[in-house]
Amino acid sequence: MNPLDEVLTVTEVAALLRVTPRQVQRLCKSGKLISRYADGIYLILRQSAADYVARSNI
Repeated sequence: MNPLDEVLTVTEVAALLRVTPRQVQRLCKSGKLISRYADGIYLILRQSAADYVARSNI
């Protein structure tokens, strides 16, 4: 499996969570989503987004 299959962009997570990209960025900054910031973009672990959905009952 390609390691990039395990990460999502802010836009992809926003669609999954049904929130704005800005809200996803805030979740990343607060540590509620496991992510890395590189070259001006956040890369979010797919499992972290799934765990957030499960915790939030979205």
